[in-house]
Amino acid sequence: MSQLPDKQTRSTRETNDEWIAVLVAILMFGGLLGWLWSRAQGRVGLSWWQGATSPPVGQPSPAKSPAIAPSPSPIATYTSSKAKPSTPQSSAVPIAPAAPPRPSGLGQPPAQGQLAAPAPGPDPFERLERELKKPPEPIAAPFSDVNTAHWAFPFVDSLRRNQVLSGFDNGSFKPDEPVTRAQLAATLHDAWVGTIVRSPLPFPDLSSQHWAKGAVDRSVELGLMRGYPNGQFVPDRPVSRLELYITLVSGLKLPAANATAMQGELTRYRDGASLANWAKPKIAAASAASLVTYYPQRDRLDGQRPATRADVAAALYQALVYQKRLAPIQSPYLRPQP
Repeated sequence: MSQLPDKQTRSTRETNDEWIAVLVAILMFGGLLGWLWSRAQGRVGLSWWQGATSPPVGQPSPAKSPAIAPSPSPIATYTSSKAKPSTPQSSAVPIAPAAPPRPSGLGQPPAQGQLAAPAPGPDPFERLERELKKPPEPIAAPFSDVNTAHWAFPFVDSLRRNQVLSGFDNGSFKPDEPVTRAQLAATLHDAWVGTIVRSPLPFPDLSSQHWAKGAVDRSVELGLMRGYPNGQFVPDRPVSRLELYITLVSGLKLPAANATAMQGELTRYRDGASLANWAKPKIAAASAASLVTYYPQRDRLDGQRPATRADVAAALYQALVYQKRLAPIQSPYLRPQP
């Protein structure tokens, strides 16, 4: 038969277990109350769990007996997310306030971290305003030797008013005077608008000191004129009417007429069939574009006759009409009917 345990021993063990249970219950209840109290005060967690009192959000932890008191930060601290910022105390050593940043616009240095703005260039509006304020160039008076009875008067006078052509110092135009190749290049240099199609050619008979060297180079660049097969330009040679029309056709880049169109255009002139074969397509294109003028015989090309200043003025005017730079003029000396 087994021996029953002693009553004294059982009573003590039960008593200890009961006290432990009571203590655990008290601790749990106290912890719950502490957690609820911390939430009510806005604390982060249980102070008893952290082992020390946590500072409010935004406040630094108090230093433990610092050897040297730290300088207060110039940035205001906040006691809570809803509290007003406290006024920071000034440091023992005054700090100069930072200069406010300047805008990095025109004439201003760029702000830190920004690219420098490019240097301002000339204002196009100011340039336009200066151009508008300039007095217009005076228009030359009507030429003394080209009156309304002259066949080329409408062309010459319009070019004068548009400041495309000018006369001589004595007020004359000399409409019946032949034009040299250098003079034609100079006239086209002042009046022509086009794109560069080739480089200047080194003509052995045109020195760099020639008065028309720049104009000749420009006419070559624009595809208007070129030299002869021997490589020379012959600047003082009179321009024939044939050369005048071919020059304008080349400058306008007119397509050569086909056989049918060429035949129809050349039959307008009694001497059309006598042209050299290489010239027929271009002269037919000039006729179709109304570049050819007729005086004194309206049914002839007279291609080998030297072109006069009046011939050049009328043909040049028609070329500018083709470029839509001038308005057309009605004249009986343009492109006769077949």
